[in-house]
Amino acid sequence: MYRHHSNFPTHNLSNHLLNQSSFNHSANEHLPFVNPSHVTNFVPLGQGNNNFPTSQNNEQAPSSPPPQYIPQQQTSSGLTAVDPRTIAGCLYRFTYIWMRGGNSFWFYPVYVGRRSVSGYRWTGRNWIYAGYSLRRIISFHCH
Repeated sequence: MYRHHSNFPTHNLSNHLLNQSSFNHSANEHLPFVNPSHVTNFVPLGQGNNNFPTSQNNEQAPSSPPPQYIPQQQTSSGLTAVDPRTIAGCLYRFTYIWMRGGNSFWFYPVYVGRRSVSGYRWTGRNWIYAGYSLRRIISFHCH
């Protein structure tokens, strides 16, 4: 389901919940990457049981920075996970993601699995390849 804010679609995730019992994640699946104070819940590629691709599959990072604005967050209480079908509509598009724990950032998804999404995360200077559990995403906005 899309709600329009300005000219950009925003996803209403309340209608696209996954049952939390369908996830079987281990405790060590959410390992910090590089600097735990800046990036949380990152799962290094090839580790864990999240079905992340083990390589970048020759996908290219975006050649430009993301938009300079931060979209307004649309939240719904009681979310357990993002439905992969909803975030799949953001493949190869600049997407702003809000994570559990308060982190938010621009992301460029290139892969969506049943329980994970991977792609390029904007650091403020460049794009880095990263993967995240869909359970850790509160909401997102495609540009």
